[in-house]
Amino acid sequence: MPGSKDAPPSAASAAPEGSKADGDPADEVRMSLGEHLGELRARLILCIAAVVLAAVVVWLLFDPLYRIVRQPIDDYNATAAPAERVTFLAQRILDPFTFVVKLGLWGGLVLASPLIALEAWRFASPGLYQGERRAIVPAFVLGAGLFAGGAFFAYRFVMPTVVSFLVPYGRMVGAEVKLDPGGYLDFFLAIHFAFGLAFETPLVTAVLAWLGLVTARGLARRWRYAVAGAFILGAFLTPPDAASQVLMAGCLIALYVVSIGLARLVGSAQAVPGGGQAGDEEGGRG
Repeated sequence: MPGSKDAPPSAASAAPEGSKADGDPADEVRMSLGEHLGELRARLILCIAAVVLAAVVVWLLFDPLYRIVRQPIDDYNATAAPAERVTFLAQRILDPFTFVVKLGLWGGLVLASPLIALEAWRFASPGLYQGERRAIVPAFVLGAGLFAGGAFFAYRFVMPTVVSFLVPYGRMVGAEVKLDPGGYLDFFLAIHFAFGLAFETPLVTAVLAWLGLVTARGLARRWRYAVAGAFILGAFLTPPDAASQVLMAGCLIALYVVSIGLARLVGSAQAVPGGGQAGDEEGGRG
C-alpha cells in the first residue's frame, strides 16, 4: 500500500535498538535462577581448579618463593650480631608441612587471581549497563594496581622496619628469638594485606566523590577526625606492634591527603554549568 512506505517504525521495534545501544541489561538474554546458579557453580569450580594448579606450580618453585618471604629476616640477620640473629623453630612435626602447604595455597591464590577476576567479570558484566562496564574496568585495574603498590610498600619498607624494631627486644630480656614458621607467615600476610587495603583509600574516595557523597572541601575540613581515625584503623588493621601501627597511620594520613586531591579533580570534572561543583554546598556545611 502506498501509505505503508511513510509509516513510522513502531515503538516496539524502535525501543530495542535504542536500548541495545545504551547497553541496557534488560535486553540481554534472560536466564532463570537455576541457570545463574549453574553458571556460578561452573565458574567457581574453574577458579578452584586454577588455584590448585597454581599452588602446584608454587610448590615446584618453593625455594625462590620461600627466600622472598624470609628476606626481611635474612636482611636483619646479615647485620645483626650472631647472638641476636633470628632462626625458625618448628615445635611440632607437622609445622613445616603446614607451612609449605599454606605458602603454596596463598601463592596459588595470588597467581590465579587474574583468572578469578576475569571469571567474576564474565559472571557479573551481563547485568551491567554499558556505562557501568566502562567505569568498572578502569576502576578495577586501578584498584589492583593500588593493592599491589601497598603490598610492595609493606615488603620494601614496613617489614624491614618492623623486624628491626621488634627483634632487639629479645636481647633486652635475654631471650633468643626463634620464630614459628606458620606464625611468621601469618604475620607476613597480615602486614601485606593490611597495607594493600590501605592503599585503596584514594580509589574509594574518588568513587564516593563521583557519587556525590563526599567533596574535597568536606574532607579537608574533617582532617582532625581523619588523623584520629588513621591511628585507630592502624591499630585494627596491623598486628599488635607499635612500629607497624605507626607506619600504617602515617600511610593512611598521606593517602587521605591524596584522596582530597582526587576528590577535587572529580568535583572539577563534574562541575555544573554555573561554575560550581555538585555537592559543594554540602561540603561547606560539613
